[in-house]
Amino acid sequence: MIKAASLKQLREVKGDLEALQATEQELFQQFIHVIQLTRQLQLRYDYMGCLLQQEDPSQCAPDFIEESVLNLYQHEINTLKKHPQIHNLESILVHYQRIGYTKISLLALGESPESLVGPSIATA
Repeated sequence: MIKAASLKQLREVKGDLEALQATEQELFQQFIHVIQLTRQLQLRYDYMGCLLQQEDPSQCAPDFIEESVLNLYQHEINTLKKHPQIHNLESILVHYQRIGYTKISLLALGESPESLVGPSIATA
């Protein structure tokens, strides 16, 4: 599926993420932790997003990963989902879902909106 994002949309996401970081530092740091874990385990950001949003992750689930590692990853996702202010992060993910979990994650990690403009392909 192709996900497209304009510079304006990406700047809006970046602004909302910065506001979340300013108001909910602990939640934001837990989100960054999960994003970095996703990256280190070489999982898809779409898989992370589906788990966070309780969507069906079967289309983007990892093919080859030890069950124990996957259980650890899912534990970290569940820890984030239990945060008392998770609804603030969920509202950002839902509102900008069209942009894609990958671009949202990269913006949270500090990428500039200008570097992410244009279409990208979300792999399933």
